[in-house]
Amino acid sequence: MAVHSLLFLSPLLRGCAEMQSPPAIIWLTTGELADRLRLTTRTLERWRAAQYGPEWHQMGGSIRYSLADVEAFEILSSCGRRA
Repeated sequence: MAVHSLLFLSPLLRGCAEMQSPPAIIWLTTGELADRLRLTTRTLERWRAAQYGPEWHQMGGSIRYSLADVEAFEILSSCGRRA
């Protein structure tokens, strides 16, 4: 890239630096979620098989739950609605 192109882009780059990046996703393991919900990990396994509970993601060979999905599930559950 030519030097004059870099000079042209510099105001744009400054604007990008001022923008806030989205918050990082906080991931929970099955064990961490079990502790949070006061359940066993086996109960969470059964929920996954029954397609119940918070949305889960498989990352490599591991199951993870995003904290945002867990909180949404908790809110829906406290209102008497099943997720």
